[in-house]
This record gives sequence, structure tokens and C-alpha cells, in this order.
Amino acid sequence: MTTSAYLCAHLPLSLHFGWITAAAVVSLNSLAALTLQPAAQLATAFVSVTASAATGVAVAFASGDPLYALTLAWALNAVAADGGRRAKETMGELPLQALTLTARAGAYLLLAAAAGQALRGGIGC
Repeated sequence: MTTSAYLCAHLPLSLHFGWITAAAVVSLNSLAALTLQPAAQLATAFVSVTASAATGVAVAFASGDPLYALTLAWALNAVAADGGRRAKETMGELPLQALTLTARAGAYLLLAAAAGQALRGGIGC
């Protein structure tokens, strides 16, 4: 792939794919917050974080492209940085700390997968 094709087509589409995935997960969790009991909301959040990390790693290895994984790592890092501040009175401190650690671990896993693909030559220009 030429540098211009990579910069003009592949890079923006990979980033967009990652952000669309992150936005879909946020929408799912927003729906859960409006319709489910707190325990089910928390379960949805844990499944979402884990599934996002797993999907990012799978796409990185299947495509050889680190950008999608990097985008999801950025999103999971934002989840970890927030720490569930708005849900502390509903969920309690301990479950949200566990969710924060899970999101941070997912972000690190995605960074490792992206680095592995980049080292294998996954950046196409």
C-alpha cells in the first residue's frame, strides 16, 4: 500500500471503525443504564469491556492492522480514567474499582496486540 493510500484511506477508515465500535458499546451501556437493574448494568459493563478488548485483539491479529486495537485501547483507557463517577452511589466503590481495573487491563492488552502487529509490519506504509 502506498503511503498516500494508507494516510488517505486506510488510516481514517480504521480509526472510524474503532470509534464506531466504541460508540456502539457506549450506546449499549447507556441503554442498560436506563432499562436494567444495577447488577445487570454492572454485568453489561464488564461484558462490554471484555468483549471490546477481545474484538480489538482479534481484529488486530486477523487484519494485521494495529490501528483498530489502538483506537479501542484509547476508548477503554477513557473508561478506566472515568472510573464510573456517576454510578458510585448506585453501584458502590468496589465494583467500579474492579471495572476500572478491567478496562485498564483491556487497554493494555490492546496496546500489546497493536505493538505486536506494528512490529510484525502491520502498519501498511
